[in-house]
Amino acid sequence: MTQIIPAKVSKQILALLREGDFAHPGEIEAIDLVMRPLPKNATQKILDVGCGLGGTANYLRQWGDVSAIDMNADMIAYVQKNHSLVRAIHSDVMQIQHHFPLKTFQLITIVSAFFCFPEQSSALQLLSDIADEKAELIIFDYSTVDFPSVKNPFTCSDSIHTFNPIFLPHIEKMLQKTNWQLKETKDITPQFIIWYEQLIEKFQAKRNFILKNFDEMIFDDLLKGYVQLVEHLIKKQLGGIIIYARKV
Repeated sequence: MTQIIPAKVSKQILALLREGDFAHPGEIEAIDLVMRPLPKNATQKILDVGCGLGGTANYLRQWGDVSAIDMNADMIAYVQKNHSLVRAIHSDVMQIQHHFPLKTFQLITIVSAFFCFPEQSSALQLLSDIADEKAELIIFDYSTVDFPSVKNPFTCSDSIHTFNPIFLPHIEKMLQKTNWQLKETKDITPQFIIWYEQLIEKFQAKRNFILKNFDEMIFDDLLKGYVQLVEHLIKKQLGGIIIYARKV
C-alpha cells in the first residue's frame, strides 16, 4: 500500500542520495548545462521558482543576485537557514506579484517545477509581469508530445498533485500569449535517462544508510516512482527539455 510522503521527507532523501540540496536530475552538471549560454553577471537579478531545498538557487549565485520562492514553508525555512545568501520567500507562483515589483528580474529559472503548476499559462503571465525588459526565461523540465500525458509517477508525494510535462506542440503558443518569445529548445532526454539511472543506482547503493533515518516503505515507494519515470523516458512517453525564452 502506497503512503503519502511529505515533501520535506522526499527532498531530504533525495538530498542524501545526491549529496547536495538538489531534487532535480543531474544536479550541478545539469545546472552548468542549462546555464552554459548565459554570461555571469553579478548585478543581474535572478528568480528561481520552486526552489526546494535551495541547492540550485545557491549555485546560481555565480550568475547573479538570486531570490527564490517555494510554496512549501519547510523548504523555505531550510533555505533561509542553510543558504542564507539566497533571498528565500514562501510563496506560490500564483501569488508572486505580492512579493516583487514589476520588471524586477533579468533572469527567471524554473528547474523541475513547471510540471507541478496546475495553471502553467497564468504562471508564465505573472512571471512576465515581474520580468524586466528582454529578461531571459529558462525552463528545465519533463516534456511530452502526447496528450493527455503519462500517468504521474510521483503519486506518493504530498506536494505533486499534478503532473503536467511541457506539451511541446503547444509551448511556443503558450509563451507567445504570456509575453515570452521562444528562442531555443534543447532535447536532453538521453541525459535525463542517464541521470535517473544513476539516481536509481544510488538508491540501491545507499539503501542501508538511508534506512537508518527513514521508513522503509517511504524509501521503496519513492524508488518505485523513479523506476516508473525511467520506463516512461525509455519508452519515449516522456522526455527532458530545456526551454529558452525572452520577454517581449
